[in-house]
Amino acid sequence: MWELWFLLLAGNFIAGNCIAESRNLNINHLDVTYGQQLRITMMGVTEKLEFTSVNTQQSYIIWSRNVQPKKGEVISSGEEKHFVINSVTFDDQGNYTEWNFWANVASVHVVKVLSKRRIQGCMPGKNLSISMDGLLKDDVKLQFFGKDFNLTMVERGLPVGNTQFGYWGRIHITTKTIQVLIVDGSDVGKYILSDRENNTVMTVTLSMSGCELNTTLRKLTHGQEFSIKLPIWFKKLEFSSMKENKSVIWPRCALPTRKYIKGSGYKRQFIIHPVTFNDQGTYTRWNYRDKVSSIYKLEVVYAVRIQDCEAGKTFRISLDGLAKENAMLRFTNGNSNITLVENGSPVGNSHNNFSERIQVTSSDIQVLNIGVSDMGNYTLTDDEGRKVKVVSPHIVWKGRELADMMERRKVDILCVQETRWKGSKARSIGAGFKLFYYGVDSKRNGVGVVLKEEFVRNVLEVKRVSDRVMSLKLEIEGVMLNVLSGYAPQVGCELEEKERFWSELDEVMESIPTGERVVIGADFNGHVGEGNTGDEEVMGKFGVKERNLEGQMVVDFAKRMDMAVVNTYFQKREEHRLTYKSGGRSTQVDYILCRRGNLKEISDCKVVVGESVARQHRMVVCRMTLLVCKMKRSKIEKKTKWWKLKKEECCVEFREKLRQALGGQVVLPDDWETTAEVIRETGRKVLGVSSGRRKEDKETWWWNEEVQDSIQRKRLAKKKWDMDRTEENRQEYKELQLRVKREVSKAKQKAYDKLYTRLDTREGEKDLYRLARQRDRDGKDVQQVRVIKDRDGRVLTSEESVQRRWKEYFEELMNEENERGKKE
Repeated sequence: MWELWFLLLAGNFIAGNCIAESRNLNINHLDVTYGQQLRITMMGVTEKLEFTSVNTQQSYIIWSRNVQPKKGEVISSGEEKHFVINSVTFDDQGNYTEWNFWANVASVHVVKVLSKRRIQGCMPGKNLSISMDGLLKDDVKLQFFGKDFNLTMVERGLPVGNTQFGYWGRIHITTKTIQVLIVDGSDVGKYILSDRENNTVMTVTLSMSGCELNTTLRKLTHGQEFSIKLPIWFKKLEFSSMKENKSVIWPRCALPTRKYIKGSGYKRQFIIHPVTFNDQGTYTRWNYRDKVSSIYKLEVVYAVRIQDCEAGKTFRISLDGLAKENAMLRFTNGNSNITLVENGSPVGNSHNNFSERIQVTSSDIQVLNIGVSDMGNYTLTDDEGRKVKVVSPHIVWKGRELADMMERRKVDILCVQETRWKGSKARSIGAGFKLFYYGVDSKRNGVGVVLKEEFVRNVLEVKRVSDRVMSLKLEIEGVMLNVLSGYAPQVGCELEEKERFWSELDEVMESIPTGERVVIGADFNGHVGEGNTGDEEVMGKFGVKERNLEGQMVVDFAKRMDMAVVNTYFQKREEHRLTYKSGGRSTQVDYILCRRGNLKEISDCKVVVGESVARQHRMVVCRMTLLVCKMKRSKIEKKTKWWKLKKEECCVEFREKLRQALGGQVVLPDDWETTAEVIRETGRKVLGVSSGRRKEDKETWWWNEEVQDSIQRKRLAKKKWDMDRTEENRQEYKELQLRVKREVSKAKQKAYDKLYTRLDTREGEKDLYRLARQRDRDGKDVQQVRVIKDRDGRVLTSEESVQRRWKEYFEELMNEENERGKKE
């Protein structure tokens, strides 16, 4: 009984409070900016939330307990509940009524949505971007209210303003923004964005910092390209020179050859290429309302660059738009500062025979047959003495980098193709390696073979057949090894040229005795293909892709000469079988071949990834073991420096020490062996002895740690690009390539500057003669005759057989009867 009364009392109390609250209705006014968040905090007794739209006057329940809201969301925070709309629009304007448990109004929230207002700055010549703030593209309307005129730019998502004078093509619409391209002072004003019901969503006031036009500075080097965009809404382009002479350079009837219009419509551009000092000044773009749209100031500076050039080739210095008759060229290095060209004509000069090697054309100045002594700075100036460019030739030679790679990879013999080195010579490339090469044209072909120092002395014969085929014969502890380097014509070459290559290769192979070993390293420019069905005797199964006509020629040659295609016998993942990779193409065109009978001597063959010596081709490495006796190491012999006796002070000191050693005697003792030993010992003490080691390669003394570190970084960048061919990795590799070239050029220049300075001394003259002797020695194919041939042309290697052959030769030579004597 008491419990029942208690509940009734509590019920009457709550009802009474609700009635009291309904009599004092709570009304909240909320002003929310378009696109911002609306948050309504509901009372604890709220049972449901009703929305009445201002636009349609229709009401509906948007939320009730245990039911998901029709729009927005309800968030609980402790005992409170919040109704939230994250981004309000004009459709959300109206009354939000809270109803309690007893169907009475608990609270009313009157929501009003306000339009956005924003002041937006924009520099002249840039694009004005206005956000749609969630509006659908088809509902958008944009109006412009300026000082001189009003204009509807966009209507229902269409750029209707593009048809108006001065706005041709300047209004661009995306799904989220409206852009007014290349604004100027006439575009200052208010931009009102509205929805389909003409509700103002946003008002943007464009400010240009007092409409002041900023001048864009463009600094270019002499000879570069200068361009200015001139879409269809521009009327003219005006130029003011440094001497304040104004002229309209576009539109005009005719333009100089260096100045021209490219493209049309929106993509129209005015271009000057190459720019010269006469192009310096101010360029002003005018629109069709005769307003200045933008201003560009062009400043031209002289260029400083390092230019690659092969030794013995023509070094070209472009005039970059400079008239031939106005060109002057000076050459400077550590010891020289001379004029080579004046007023477009070569100046007579005996230094380095420049007067005979300078040619001037309408587009460039040429230095013929450039060499190391021509390294320095070439300064090109105009007729007013202004520097146009300073160019330093970089003698391109990757020989030292090649030697470093061979030393690091422990490669003894390397066949190189497409060298593009003209001549038939041999030369040292550093670290004891020697290059034998042959080339006719510096622009194509060329083959060569690089040998490690210990094998250079083993060269018996060098055959330079053509710029596509050459061979070396080596004798290694009695074993004859023939190394052939070949470069086959590419797929698009004439059939006659391909047949000539295979004929030359056949001729070389037929001239090699059957008992001698043969290894061919060549770029055959053909695909032997994957699989070996029908060709099991000459190749394995691990080729790449399908066979083509050039690949069939390789297989036919192997069958003809009883050779084997070594690459295809070793199972590797495809990345380690691809020998050529450029852009999106990758294939296998480089092969190593050996006699089938010697295939057992090869333990591995693979492609090395990550080396940067060659850009597109990859090095193919083959490990071959020859069954020969162990090579005898030459003993290091230390020599007494007797040549120091040419110096007066050394000669006097030696004479005094020798007299003391002989006990003060003026006459030498009768025992010559004792006397000789005393002289030798005194010479060793006074004059000193040599180390016995190989002297430093003077041709590559510029090779320092900085250059090696740069090449190492370039090699790692190449490896990274091979593994992940992204534009970022490619750009990094290209930048490191340029950096290596610059550092190599600087190192060479520094080394030769020291050499030029040293040449002025007596010691320097000796260094020069020593360097000349070294070059002459390195240029010889065979430095000493170690073996001879018998009557049948077979090479004799053993000491006994060589002596026997010499005996036979002299017996025949000395015992021949004179035919003339017989007749008499």
